[in-house]
Amino acid sequence: MFDPGEIITIDESLVEFHGRVAFRQYIPTKAARYGIKIWQLVDRNSLYVYNSIIYDGKRNTEIPLGEQVFF
Repeated sequence: MFDPGEIITIDESLVEFHGRVAFRQYIPTKAARYGIKIWQLVDRNSLYVYNSIIYDGKRNTEIPLGEQVFF
């Protein structure tokens, strides 16, 4: 089991996808403009992805989207 270091970061990435799903994102400033947005909790030193969630739309919670990857 991987034990993350002291420095971890939350990263947002867009995986290119051209199929039909309700939560596909369009971001014109990215190289892959259509895709699925993924939030990741990453160890900064080893670049190990500790946790990830797929952004599937706005949720009615008080927790910000970036922090939901911790749970």
